[in-house]
Amino acid sequence: MLPRAVSLLLSFVVLCLLAAACQPIDPATFGGTVPPLTATPPTDTPAPFSLDPNLPLEEQVTEAIDNAYNHNYDERYYGALPILDSLLALDLPDDLRARALVERGKAHILRNDWAASTADLIEALQLGGSLQDREQNRLCWGLGLLGRAEEALPYCETALANFESTYYRDSRGLALAQVGRYEEAVDDFQSYIEDLDPVYHPQERAQRAGWVEQLK
Repeated sequence: MLPRAVSLLLSFVVLCLLAAACQPIDPATFGGTVPPLTATPPTDTPAPFSLDPNLPLEEQVTEAIDNAYNHNYDERYYGALPILDSLLALDLPDDLRARALVERGKAHILRNDWAASTADLIEALQLGGSLQDREQNRLCWGLGLLGRAEEALPYCETALANFESTYYRDSRGLALAQVGRYEEAVDDFQSYIEDLDPVYHPQERAQRAGWVEQLK
């Protein structure tokens, strides 16, 4: 009989296969893979960023990051990524590089590339960048999806310490389930279920309820 954590994550893999909603999960750990997301950039993809030697570096980089932020805000990751990729190819000071990495991490999430997103966000932290609770939670969830639960948990706790949210507890529940802390995972998932509107989120409520039953 499969351990409860493995069974839970197998059900998650099946959900992703049906919905194409996440990146691959390690087949050696969870027994299945999810097809990678593919996307063809639209024709309105902006040109990559290029430096103007006559303008201050920080001013140009800040403007480019703000431009990428606006693309991300409108969920147009395909507009943000060329800007940020070309920015990060430059020899930037650590503080500017960290800011660009955080914004590129958001863009990768929009295209469900959690491996690339977590790598960018972790590198930003290593460079001394700061992450808001939302980015901490994205690391919590993303690392959980990638089967790196032990690594995910500190980010889960940091996000929740900064802002108590059932959405963040749901992310932590995924990591807790993988490390065998089933009762705590159930509490987190239950809190999330109770906060979801049954009219607007019936499928998500049913999914989490199934996870809870597997963990009890």
